[in-house]
Amino acid sequence: MRDDFHHNHILLVNLFPKATYLYPQTLQRRASAKKYGTKYLPKPQWVITEIIRLAALYPTYSGHKLAFVFNRLYATSKGMTVSKSWVYKTLSRYKHEVLLERRR
Repeated sequence: MRDDFHHNHILLVNLFPKATYLYPQTLQRRASAKKYGTKYLPKPQWVITEIIRLAALYPTYSGHKLAFVFNRLYATSKGMTVSKSWVYKTLSRYKHEVLLERRR
């Protein structure tokens, strides 16, 4: 009975193989994992620029809402997501750039 369970489980796993395609950004971040370790991978510059742009477009949005909007825009198309705390830290670090972007 026990062997039959494992046999059926193996058959089900073989019916649904995992997708092997990775986005180029994912591969680039994995390459930088060797330099920084796997826990703290830096975000690409375009992510920081996009968060600044979104913060300038929607000045009343909180970091939570900005993270939600960014993830909805880029999670599937580019495979990149951000956390609420990362958005808060980035906005506090780039306050001046957000103000300059609002003036444009």
